Amino acid sequence: MRFLIFVCGEGLGHTTRMIPLAKELLDGGHEVFFGSYGYSKRLLEDEGFRVFEAPKEIVLTGSDGVFDLKKSVLETLKNPVVFKIPKIFSILKKSTPDVVLSDVYYTGILCSKFKGLPVCMVTNQANMQEFFQNQGVTLGLLGFLVKLFYNAVFRLVDNIIVPDFPPPKTVCAKNLRFEKKISGKVFYSGPLVRRSESKKKLEFKRPMVLSTIGGFGYRSVLLEKIIEAARLDGKINYTLLLPPGAGKKRFKNTPENIVILDFTENPISLIRDADLVIASGGHSTIMEAVAYATPVISCPDSGQREQENNALGVEALGVGARISYSSRPEDILKTIVKTLGNDALRNKVLEMSKEYDSMIPQYSVRKLLESGG
Repeated sequence: MRFLIFVCGEGLGHTTRMIPLAKELLDGGHEVFFGSYGYSKRLLEDEGFRVFEAPKEIVLTGSDGVFDLKKSVLETLKNPVVFKIPKIFSILKKSTPDVVLSDVYYTGILCSKFKGLPVCMVTNQANMQEFFQNQGVTLGLLGFLVKLFYNAVFRLVDNIIVPDFPPPKTVCAKNLRFEKKISGKVFYSGPLVRRSESKKKLEFKRPMVLSTIGGFGYRSVLLEKIIEAARLDGKINYTLLLPPGAGKKRFKNTPENIVILDFTENPISLIRDADLVIASGGHSTIMEAVAYATPVISCPDSGQREQENNALGVEALGVGARISYSSRPEDILKTIVKTLGNDALRNKVLEMSKEYDSMIPQYSVRKLLESGG
């Protein structure tokens, strides 16, 4: 069979969870094509996949750790979706798929269904209207229209795959609000997580806290606070994962208990072997940490309701904690110490990791797709 996977390029989480699924499809003897853009497209090409250039669908923007909904909407509307349709039809014509899979790329879904193709959707966010709450009359009305749109899409697709643990252990539960009429087509696959690059356990001074917070833009403030937290207690060791070649140039006077590594496309080995991960509120990184039994401290972008809800899910399930951009270095250190010393939390994340080990998410999704979506 021939599969075409459309991937939203806003944040790499959509891409990283499709990589292991695509490899599973290849292992099953199928052909796989991707449609994506930006760094997502480059990452997929580096992995050896055949990728078509898809038009950028949405723009997400923010500043000082705060998600800017109004600006994101205005930037998105500068390039209306109607102009992207011919490009999508061209990709469909060139790839001639039997089944289309879309990770939150709506134009691909609509064009594929217009062509009469089976379509499955991957999402961990089914409550987008929440973004528009308390944003004024105009954005509130837009939120209502958005809700009508995504509910129509949910009814249109053949199946909806949620790459998370089944209820009641779903981390992204607060982001899911499906209509009862489509509940039968929702499939909780379990985390779609990449394999570790190395089977051998990495050697670090312990305890080791891994930070996947970037070092640029609005997140640089948070990274600087993490560095100051490290300075306050030299007994805790930190590994900062930063963009290639940038970290060592920018952060020259870091304490001895900090190691700076260039960004790697597959940090699973680091996540697996860390004692604690500090990450944003992105769903995929949280799934990777929990799947490999590593507690997580989440710091969601303020106003980014999806990330905030994911962080609440981490707390509610007892697999980690949360901090904010307003947290002081002292508060961050206190949260790190408390999390590292919490045996109940560590046992809980180990329990969920064992549950993940008993699941076969990629294979289960492959069987679903092989049945024609």
